[in-house]
Amino acid sequence: MERERYGRPAARWLQPDPVPFWATRIFRWNLALCALALTGAAFYGLVIEPGRIAEASKEAERATAAAKYAPRDPASTAPKEVRFDGLLDATKDDVGPELRDEPYRHLVRYLSKADPAMLAKQSKTVDYKFLMANPEEVRGLTVRVHALFWKAPKGPERLDPPVGGVQTMTRAYLADPQAPKEIYIVDFVEEPPDLETETPVVVDAIFLRRVQYERDLPGDRHEFHKAPLLLARNITKVHERPPGVGYRYRWLVVMMAVGLLGMLSLLVFRGWSRLRSAAPASTPTPRRIPD
Repeated sequence: MERERYGRPAARWLQPDPVPFWATRIFRWNLALCALALTGAAFYGLVIEPGRIAEASKEAERATAAAKYAPRDPASTAPKEVRFDGLLDATKDDVGPELRDEPYRHLVRYLSKADPAMLAKQSKTVDYKFLMANPEEVRGLTVRVHALFWKAPKGPERLDPPVGGVQTMTRAYLADPQAPKEIYIVDFVEEPPDLETETPVVVDAIFLRRVQYERDLPGDRHEFHKAPLLLARNITKVHERPPGVGYRYRWLVVMMAVGLLGMLSLLVFRGWSRLRSAAPASTPTPRRIPD
């Protein structure tokens, strides 16, 4: 009856002492729904889509997989496999990557005439840690490397004197997709095509040695690293499904979801604090004064 008598109440902003919009129930409900939607998008971008991309990478790797290398049994009395007629036996490990000695030049001469199909046929898959721990055993072995192209900073560098008609070599750095700190240093007889950083590639390369190099760190500090040095004829780009938009912008979605959840928590806390402050104070029980 009162509502029919006086009509509809005035708009919120026309009422005396109006409640701010951010303190209304409809604002909190909208904020909660946005937070839930962004949380779902973040879960998809961080959990579901990366799993799909990893599975696609594994499928591409299986399509170009090579036979796994079987390590030599230390107790075996069989003669060791001789590669390149023993011309690589004098190769030294833990030297600078710029060393271009006779074993290096011999591999350049071999790769300048090698058939890529033959290299692909004889290549083996070798674990990175085994490659680093047992350089003598795998020296001269053709290794199939599935990695991400990182960079070729110097471009073609002159080989002085030329070997087998090869006048320049191009050094590139490749990274393991599962362990980015595991770096491959690969010198190419043929100049690689222009590739973007983190492009998936596959390379059939011959392992030469384990090298050691110094890397500059902030604060005038230096750090020594070790990496395998391989020589290859060319590089092949692996065509994979590109990451989805949600995967590329997943951290932005996460930051927005965290911000909305934080704002919602702040509003709930402020509303709770206001209810406590608005509650009537309890009247203390009067003490009885003895007669």
